[in-house]
Amino acid sequence: MGYKIRVRYTTGDSFNPPTATEQVLDLEWNDLAKAGDNLNRIEEHARSGILDIAFLAKPKYKALIEKLKTERWYAGARYSYIVLEDDHGDSHEIYCNWTGYFETLIGAEIFKYEEKLPSFEYF
Repeated sequence: MGYKIRVRYTTGDSFNPPTATEQVLDLEWNDLAKAGDNLNRIEEHARSGILDIAFLAKPKYKALIEKLKTERWYAGARYSYIVLEDDHGDSHEIYCNWTGYFETLIGAEIFKYEEKLPSFEYF
């Protein structure tokens, strides 16, 4: 039993109103402090301006890229990815479903994860 991170965001398209959804990240941590550090990385990524990069004029774009290169979560030119660390300090690039054109980040939370055993529901 460990900790996982759930990210909540809205998604939609040109023809429908946004709907709330979530992504539970594939990583699991036994160390709550390490999970908290990764939660902070997600917030830093969201607040960094990286998602607006395509709309910036070239001088501002270059300045932002140079700043972002120093961030611990920076995954290179793959702006929809974030680098998170597991309990052992190994880096993992995670795709951020909440970074698309029609997506808006709502928030994220750490939760205690228990493995779900096989089951079914009979209707």
